[in-house]
Amino acid sequence: MSAGLAGDEGRVRPRRVQRQDRDRPESGTGQPVAVLGVGEDLSRLDRIREADTRRGYAVVEPGVTQDRLARRLVGTDRVLNLTGASRHTSIIGNVLERGVELHRNRAEDLAGLELVLADGQRVHTGRWPAPGGPAVVQPHGSGPSLNHLFTQAAWAAVTAAVVRLLPRPRTVTVLPPAFAPGRLAEAVDLLRAWTAGRLVPATTKIYDPVAARTYGVRDRYLAHIALTGDPEVTDALTRIVSARSAPRAPPSSRPPPRPPTRSCTPPARATPIPPIPSSAARPAAAARAAWTGSADC
Repeated sequence: MSAGLAGDEGRVRPRRVQRQDRDRPESGTGQPVAVLGVGEDLSRLDRIREADTRRGYAVVEPGVTQDRLARRLVGTDRVLNLTGASRHTSIIGNVLERGVELHRNRAEDLAGLELVLADGQRVHTGRWPAPGGPAVVQPHGSGPSLNHLFTQAAWAAVTAAVVRLLPRPRTVTVLPPAFAPGRLAEAVDLLRAWTAGRLVPATTKIYDPVAARTYGVRDRYLAHIALTGDPEVTDALTRIVSARSAPRAPPSSRPPPRPPTRSCTPPARATPIPPIPSSAARPAAAARAAWTGSADC
């Protein structure tokens, strides 16, 4: 079955429609994944109720897609935290599934929800901006927040959400390292270390060899590291990442170790990783190997 919604004095009631193909449940479509399931088609709730670029938020309904809101923000100093999915996907749908976007997890963008409960009541959770309110919309507001009681859950129908917007970055640089399947573990460890050191964002994506073909990479894993901000910041981070992934001299050609009485930085062993461009303007790879691991000191 699938379901529509009919409004009646602020209440919403499901309208059931029988599925035709009872033998083949599907996912990723507007149909329920089980024959006896009930879905809610909210695609006609497609208004952008408000877009405040000064305070950095938008109030959207479930039918608002990434493409629509992104187009609405063209020419402003704000951007939507985009995902790598289709531009025709629902913003609220991705928020409720806690999707991962270019800049941060989209769950961090959620400030408030408008809900219709099972008994038809319409309620609000979280922070809903009011005229003359705080200049910055915080995702959690004051006191306990019920927002994430309704993410990845089916306790209510979400009919609108307050989504935080990001300042428009002056530059966006995407580093696309690719690596052989046998080096996946080393590459993940290296990216984890960079993430812990805040050199790269926690939203770095890794595509398996099948998905990497979409980007013209064959038989290798592909990572997308997005660096955003002022040009000086992205250039500096690119240089640091490139330097840390550059090959160093083999251990045999290193200078003799320091005396035991002095402190020293533990040396490392070489582990190849994929090429990383040194800047957006220089496509040639800046590195073919990285030093990881530890040794005696």
